[in-house]
Order: sequence, then C-alpha cells, then structure tokens
Amino acid sequence: MIHKVGIEYTNDLHTIALAFRLFRQQRLPISADVFNRFFDKEGELRTSLTIDVQGLLSFYEATYLGTPNEEILEKAATFAKWHLGLMCTHLEPNMRTIVSRALITPRFKRMERLEAREFISFYDKQENKREDLLQFAKLDFVFVQSIHLEELRILSIWNKNIGLAKDLPFVRDRLVELHFWMVGVFFEPCYSYARKTSTKVLVLTSILDDIYDQYGTLKDLQLLTGIINRWKVDERVDQLPIYLQKFIIVFYKTFEEFKDELAINQSTYRVQYLKKEHEQTANHLATIVHNYMKEYNCTEEETCQKLIEMVENEWKTLNQELLLLTNLPLTLVRPIINLTRVMEIFYKEKDTFTNPFDTMKHNISLVMIEPLFPKGSIPK
Repeated sequence: MIHKVGIEYTNDLHTIALAFRLFRQQRLPISADVFNRFFDKEGELRTSLTIDVQGLLSFYEATYLGTPNEEILEKAATFAKWHLGLMCTHLEPNMRTIVSRALITPRFKRMERLEAREFISFYDKQENKREDLLQFAKLDFVFVQSIHLEELRILSIWNKNIGLAKDLPFVRDRLVELHFWMVGVFFEPCYSYARKTSTKVLVLTSILDDIYDQYGTLKDLQLLTGIINRWKVDERVDQLPIYLQKFIIVFYKTFEEFKDELAINQSTYRVQYLKKEHEQTANHLATIVHNYMKEYNCTEEETCQKLIEMVENEWKTLNQELLLLTNLPLTLVRPIINLTRVMEIFYKEKDTFTNPFDTMKHNISLVMIEPLFPKGSIPK
C-alpha cells in the first residue's frame, strides 16, 4: 500500500528517489523500474530533471543502493553526477556544501555518526527548519557523544596502565582512531561494552602489526608466531626479547580479562571463537596494502587507490546481499555495512589511519569533541 500511494501516483523525482533509497535500506522489495517514467522514448533521462536540484540530488543518492546489472541506476548515476557537478558552483552556500559532499561520498557510504553530526549543522541553517526537531536531534547526539567520551576515558586509562607505549616506542599510538572506527561500526549506547572490547583488540592487533612489519627479527617473529598459535604462555616466552615478553603478557592478560567479564553473562564461548580466528590468521599479519605493493610493484598511494576501486566495485554486490539476507535481522547485517563505510572514511583518498591527516582529525573532533550547544546552554 505504501508503494502504491507514495510512488505510483506521483512524478516527483525527490519523493520517488527518497522512497526508493529508504525501501532498499530497509531491505523492502522495490524495482528500479520506478524511475522509467523519467526516461524519454530514446532511453535517455529527460533534461528537464536538471532544474530540480533536490530531486536530482535524491536521485543521485538513490543510485548507490543499486545491485549488479541495474543499468537504469548506472545511467542515472552518471547523469546525476554530471549535472550536479555543473550546477554546484551556482547553488546557495548551504546546498552547495551538501551537494559537494555527496559528490565526494554519497550518503549511503558515509559513516552514520559523522553524517548525523554534519546534517544537524546543515539543517540548522535551513530557513524552514523545525526548531523542536532540531533541539531533539542535538540533545540525542550530545547524550550519545557523552557515552563515547566516557568510553574513551576508560580506554585511555587502560592504554596507559598496560604500559606498551613506553615499552614499545616504535608502535603507532592510534587509540582514539581505533575507538572512532568502532563508533562507526556500531554507535548505539547499548553496544558500549562491544566498542570498548573491540577497541582493545584493535589496539593490540595494531601493535602486533607494527611488530611484524617494522621491528621484529625473523627469528623472534617465528617464535612469537608459535607462541600465539599455541595460545599458551610457557617457557618459550623467556626466549623472546624483553619488549616482546611484555607484549605477550599484556596480550594474554587482556583476553583472560575478556573471558572473566563475559563469564558473568555466560558468554565465554565468544573468546574461544576469537582464539580460533586468530590462530587461522596469525600467519597473514602483513597488511593487504604491503602485499599488493610487493606483488604489483605499486606505490602505497597507487595501491590504496586500487583497493578503493575494488571496494567500489563490490558495493553493488554488498547491496544485493543486503536485500537477500532477509532471514537475518538488520542488527547483524548493519555492522557489516558500517565497517565498509568506515573503510571509506579511513582509506578512500589516503591511508588516514597510518597518517591521520587534517581531515581525519576534523572528523574525530566533530563527532567526539565539538559541542552542539554553547557552553552552559544545554536545555534542561
């Protein structure tokens, strides 16, 4: 009924495109044929569409929910992107910023939390905004932001207490970036423990990556790999250099703490799954970036660009799987999509994890630090 009333009896491009995008995001069946009415007899999109900026933008955003072999959406994406680019400089400032952002990264591919924060700022500048809705959105964002900041405080204490930054000065200190990564995967308050646990795992994994890639000798790394594969601290640990002994002790202690914490909820089996997964991947710690560079003799920049292109080519397949996995709840499927979105943020143009440039610092500051209300003016 929603499909009939909301789409079949209107020729408004914005309405149809928005409905299409929302239906696809919620895994509801809707055909790209709903856009056929905007094509002429020669199979080309009508040029009259270019006078409707909002409609064209919504059309463009909708095309990124496409699946393989949907030629209508492929043609629409090319058409919309071209004309939005032409008209961008002639738009009023707020709309120009919105369109420019969309042309760089469409809404469906953006990190949800970052998108929410930026959209609040854009909506605040609109003349026809609803003040009550705006205030509610700001309050909700600030509430969740406070939870994320508390998590970061707890993680910072943990990171300081384990002492690896002092014992292993060659490793990257990326605690904030890794927590931001997890905020991108699942930001909701109910996943606070998952974010903290996952961030700790990523911190240790990042350190391990640096040990293998930059510092450890072949002999030491072979011994370390064997110890990790056995998942047991024994007399072999004494054969490691002091810095690796300290790391492996922190490594195992952290996972034992996870097991103790999960035992409260009778969930210790999850640690066993994690152990098995690590055993399967321990011999593949070299990053895909380094592997690709070595195999194809590419620079890091060329490699990152190629990997981005590969990710772009897989989005349609991911969208198709999203529509097919109706037997799984969205709470399980969404983190997979969100992880891909985070990769867009970190790796689309540059490796902003290894080298946090101004853009990444701005994104983290916007989501985690910058206030939405003037100091002391949060509504009671």
